[in-house]
Amino acid sequence: MTMISVIPLAITGGTSAGSVVLAATLIGFAVWLQNSERRGWAGEQNCSSESTLDRDYLQARARSRRRVNILIGISGVIVLLTTLVHHPIAWMSAWLLVMVCLVIVIGLAGKDVIRTHRYHQKKLDLIRHMTGTGQHES
Repeated sequence: MTMISVIPLAITGGTSAGSVVLAATLIGFAVWLQNSERRGWAGEQNCSSESTLDRDYLQARARSRRRVNILIGISGVIVLLTTLVHHPIAWMSAWLLVMVCLVIVIGLAGKDVIRTHRYHQKKLDLIRHMTGTGQHES
């Protein structure tokens, strides 16, 4: 059996229910993450002592995480659409698109890690400078 001849068997099998569960999970997760990001951490919003560094970081983080949440939600919608597709090439293309979306999510998460690390380093340097302990021990 070739790969193409196995795909119709997978489509007609029990994957529809699994796809619906996966789609609901991805969409629900995207909505939950976006709501959590919008609420933010205690003290993050409306803080009068925020510096430009803090505001810039928080805005960039919110934009980045919004993109990630949208991509996760789109992945869920595509998974849901795979339950309706019965053409093998379209079905495989949809799952490939889901994989590409999720790989992009991983890349954006890595970028978020780097941005957060740089922000913390700048913040620590600022605190050291303000407290007069700016010399690093070698």
